[in-house]
Amino acid sequence: MTTNSNELIQVVTLLGAAVIAIPIFKKIGLGSVLGYLAAGLCIGPFGFGFFNNPAAILHVAELGVVMFLFVIGLEMQPSHLWSLRKDIFGLGSLQILVTGSLLTLLGLLLNYPLLMHSSRGLDLH
Repeated sequence: MTTNSNELIQVVTLLGAAVIAIPIFKKIGLGSVLGYLAAGLCIGPFGFGFFNNPAAILHVAELGVVMFLFVIGLEMQPSHLWSLRKDIFGLGSLQILVTGSLLTLLGLLLNYPLLMHSSRGLDLH
């Protein structure tokens, strides 16, 4: 019985944090996604510490990601996505090349083996 009540308390805490954070972030114009992230940071292990074991609420986090992607799919118009294709592929590729090069340069400056830091520079994307 205590396991079920503990899980219920965790779910209510997650929902309560979201209910508080979302309207605040929407009112200041930052959007609900940042509100969810801020709520998670506040109640997580690096905030108030209501959740010390992230694996205990992993299923809730995975459901949140699925719902987030679903909402994005509902709001995104295919014509708008098609108009952004040059920005997405052009600037996305540029970002990967620039940050990969900078991280490779940092690895060179720190005397890491070339293969290791060049592959790590591109892996972080």
